[in-house]
Amino acid sequence: MELVGSQYKIRLTSKFGEVSEVRNFRPHTGIDLGLSEGTELKSITPGVVERLTPENTPLGNGIIIRGDDGNAYVYGHLKEIHVSPGQRIEFGEFIGLSGNTGTSTTGPHLHFAVQTPNGEFIDPAPLADTLADLTGDKGFLDGVKTFFENGQVDQYDKGDNVVLDYLGKKVGEGLIYIWDWFVVSLPDIVGYSTILAGVVIILGSMVKRGGAIKVLLAYAAFLILALCILIY
Repeated sequence: MELVGSQYKIRLTSKFGEVSEVRNFRPHTGIDLGLSEGTELKSITPGVVERLTPENTPLGNGIIIRGDDGNAYVYGHLKEIHVSPGQRIEFGEFIGLSGNTGTSTTGPHLHFAVQTPNGEFIDPAPLADTLADLTGDKGFLDGVKTFFENGQVDQYDKGDNVVLDYLGKKVGEGLIYIWDWFVVSLPDIVGYSTILAGVVIILGSMVKRGGAIKVLLAYAAFLILALCILIY
């Protein structure tokens, strides 16, 4: 098992030509890359979608793209396919999501193979790094680089701003995480705040007349808000 891809570090779980019981001891026609289900896959070549394979086959939900170089590029065991036969595909274009479909799969992964025009399968290992770098969401810094290199600053109004879209997505996910944590932790927060309020009331009564009333009112407002959130 080894890692491939300078950016995403994907596990190479099965090499070309490897013989195993899973494939009835037939040489592996491609390579397997360990991926979580739902990982974005992009085309490694410009070409045309030649055909798709159904879920109940050894390859599972598969895509075969006939590249402009004449070779067929095979993607197998997908969870979702987002292209159609006859569709023109460009390099790096989104084609589907990785999965665990098919009659010969033993876990979530991508089977990738390259077949020459004469029907011979060749080792796709030299393409592994490029394939890995095209797999999954682009990181924020990579998005920033692409954004400015392509001169996309003026595309914000068109909704094509890669950087702000990515940043907005991550900020939204962060806010949802914080809110979920707050709701789950709210009973504990109320408990500790009750103790704190009691201490402040005692200190307020000792220092300044009427100070305890202000703390009580503030705590009552917080308690009502907390109960509303929990009930909702």
